[in-house]
Amino acid sequence: MACDILEELPEGVLKEILEPGTGVERPRAGDELQIAFKGFLPDGKEFHRSEDFHFKLGQGEVNKGLDLGLATMAKGEHARLTLSPEFAYGEEGVPGKIPPQATLSFEVTLAAWERKHELLAEGISKVTLRAGQGKRGHRSFAALLRYTARTEGTGDSGGSEFSSGEVELAPGQCLLALPSRSWELLLGSMRQKERAVFTLQPHAYGQSSAFDGKVPEGATILLDLELLDLLVVEECGLLKDWAGEPNFPRVTKKQLEEGKGDAPAELAEVTARLDGQLVTWTLLEDSKRCEAVESAVLNMALGARCQVASEDENMWQDELQLGPHCTVELVAFQSAPDWRSSRAQRLDSGGRLKQRGAEMMKAKSFRRACWLYRRVQDYFGYIEDWPEEERCQAEALRQQSKSNEVMAWIKLEQFQYAVDLCTEILNGGGGSCADPGNLKALFRRALAWLGLGEAEKALRGFQEVLDKDPSNSEARQQLTKARLLRKQQTEHSQGLMKGMISGAGSLQYPMGYTSAEGERDREREAMMEQIDKIKSSGPLVL
Repeated sequence: MACDILEELPEGVLKEILEPGTGVERPRAGDELQIAFKGFLPDGKEFHRSEDFHFKLGQGEVNKGLDLGLATMAKGEHARLTLSPEFAYGEEGVPGKIPPQATLSFEVTLAAWERKHELLAEGISKVTLRAGQGKRGHRSFAALLRYTARTEGTGDSGGSEFSSGEVELAPGQCLLALPSRSWELLLGSMRQKERAVFTLQPHAYGQSSAFDGKVPEGATILLDLELLDLLVVEECGLLKDWAGEPNFPRVTKKQLEEGKGDAPAELAEVTARLDGQLVTWTLLEDSKRCEAVESAVLNMALGARCQVASEDENMWQDELQLGPHCTVELVAFQSAPDWRSSRAQRLDSGGRLKQRGAEMMKAKSFRRACWLYRRVQDYFGYIEDWPEEERCQAEALRQQSKSNEVMAWIKLEQFQYAVDLCTEILNGGGGSCADPGNLKALFRRALAWLGLGEAEKALRGFQEVLDKDPSNSEARQQLTKARLLRKQQTEHSQGLMKGMISGAGSLQYPMGYTSAEGERDREREAMMEQIDKIKSSGPLVL
């Protein structure tokens, strides 16, 4: 079994190998060691010997120098350890046996040791070969691993290796098709740079699925695992709460190097290396840079390096022809105004962001438009103590941006969210003052209802707009569409109802289910069954 050899010892502990041992495995703290040794004073006189001494390594049961030296020895190795006083018995020594401030030497043979096993769960035990540090493993990280898997030997057999390699596992992915619960126990017990050997009994790895059928039935598995690194992988799309929904492709960011400080804000000028190309641009200024890169940069600190991934080709549209994976390093950026800036700066930036949102709508970059309109509203989250003129300007920008945001959500076919935003504008809420006569909000809510297939609500909504503005030609056109939808829904529902009624009398029933009372029961059951089918097929309009 391979193992790193720790030969570096502190000054004051000198090791000379007299006879090499076998193998590359080394004892670890907590292991029970069996040694033979002789101890010598500075004048060469032997002061103690033992041919069969047992102790636990790293527990302070022997002097510090022996603990350190034995941790570097292989099985059967014979070595001489020379220890300065601070690693032997210090200033006082041992009265009557070892003089003060004595430099001692020991001839030591490491005969054997018993490994300390940690029981993780029934059927899974762990032996740590090298302690780790830093983050503890978790299924939410990408894990870079080096491993060797073999069957445990029986009798004279040493077992056989059936898989090995260096792999990177995506978040949630399991090594060698191990059951997720078992793999999470293994990974969760380790820290970065740690190395351990796990023993898995058959019921812990699931004989039917793990190891691709490469091991005999009932075999015990030894898995030598080194956790080389843990990489944070997170969703970084502009509207990450909707990631995976229609019109919201996933964009992930795998952290390769951490940066320092805050991330850049929209409209900040940034310089970044994109797959090695040094590029400077203004964030969300236009559609010059692809959405995948911009969404990642908005979540990166200065000096950070990450790998951005998205399988949707629309997320990579720019002249650099990047994707579906791209390494991004944030080299520099200039600060842009944010909610902490002065009132004048916030009003100016809010106006610019709103204008950029309109340009993104024209470019059909609706996710970026949503992001920009939302940021305008964030700029003016608390403005109650502003002077009246500036407060009115800020409130107007906030309300206009929320109204425009609704249209972007409609384009993204998130109709219910658009309805909720319109209701906030009309009734007040989410930082908005009530504005029940807002024609844009009334019209867009009706448009969202139409998208949801709620014809009656859409009809009432468009009619309300026309009552307030009879010349609104767009509302009149949409009213016609709503009427057509209601007609189609009515015809569909009536057709289902006719089929339900005609089919109820032709159903086959069990013997003896023909009494007058039973007939009424079966008619009722058949009717309810048909009604359930209608409900599941769409809204019922009569």
